[in-house]
Amino acid sequence: MLILGLAPIVYAFALTSPAMTHADPKTLFVHLGTEKTGTTSVQSVLARNEATLRAAGVSYVKAFRRGICHNHLTRLLREDRHDAHIRTKLSREIAQTHQRHLLISTETAFGTHDARKMISTLAGIDGVRLKPFFYFRRQDLFLESLAKQRGKTGQLVAGYLPFINARRQKADYAAFLRAMRRDAPQITWAAHLYDRAYLRGHDVVQDVFHHIGAGTMGLIEGGHVTANRTPSLAFLTALDQHAPATAFERQHIIRRAEAHARPAFFQSADVLTGCQREEIMDGFRTCNAQMSDEVGVDLSALFHDDVAWDRVSHAITDPDEWDWAVQAARLEIKRLCNLRPASATKAA
Repeated sequence: MLILGLAPIVYAFALTSPAMTHADPKTLFVHLGTEKTGTTSVQSVLARNEATLRAAGVSYVKAFRRGICHNHLTRLLREDRHDAHIRTKLSREIAQTHQRHLLISTETAFGTHDARKMISTLAGIDGVRLKPFFYFRRQDLFLESLAKQRGKTGQLVAGYLPFINARRQKADYAAFLRAMRRDAPQITWAAHLYDRAYLRGHDVVQDVFHHIGAGTMGLIEGGHVTANRTPSLAFLTALDQHAPATAFERQHIIRRAEAHARPAFFQSADVLTGCQREEIMDGFRTCNAQMSDEVGVDLSALFHDDVAWDRVSHAITDPDEWDWAVQAARLEIKRLCNLRPASATKAA
């Protein structure tokens, strides 16, 4: 899988866009980001390079954008009373922009309910052709990322495995697409496989830019690309035991960890064992056979038959090793809490 770090990155894109007449409706791309598919990095590059994007014929919508993304729009859409205001404000921006392609990107709208509400609301804007798209990864990794993201915010109550089991339906990408296409058959959906071997240029940023018509040449500066890193399960467990008084304090520790903690405290694929992964994935064979047709890749092999399940898990199953890992994380959290602001600034 693709890993986007914090090192400076320069992307190259062509400043060209498809020829369109003014009689054509404008195209509004809707990027529904999913966990651990590079969404935060994509949004960071988009927000840093708006002028270059506009020169390429694409406008990164400003309305309802907070920071680098449109998660605020998703929150507003959950209350019907905002629908008219949303359509009015977006219609005004769409009418005033010279670009024929526009883009909205959110990390919080993937799922039948939120996506249905977003698309039905945006479909009410005149003169716009909607083109929603999303990236997907192997279901055990997706569900595990959902659980760890909840654990990262301190909102996981029942435990990781119950949380994962309760949300298996959300990882049925084929069922999601069927529901969306049934609701609005006139809208063209696109699904992209999030796997480095199948991304344009082996990079999700380049893949997204190509999809929205921003081309493949011209300099785009990535700078210090924002990345949504997830601490290891041992670190999250130690953080729960540390019990910060507020959510803000918890987030502060995680931010310090992202900037100053050793890489060993950021581990993925460490919640589920190999056997648990295989059992989960067996339930998605039909889904992935259908998704193979969507992306032109044999997912039955890539997601099932060719996976060595005993090798893909980083879960710690030995009790003594687990106790040691949690204790090491406790000491690291203590070190992070004792970092002086001056030293933290110097290290940054």
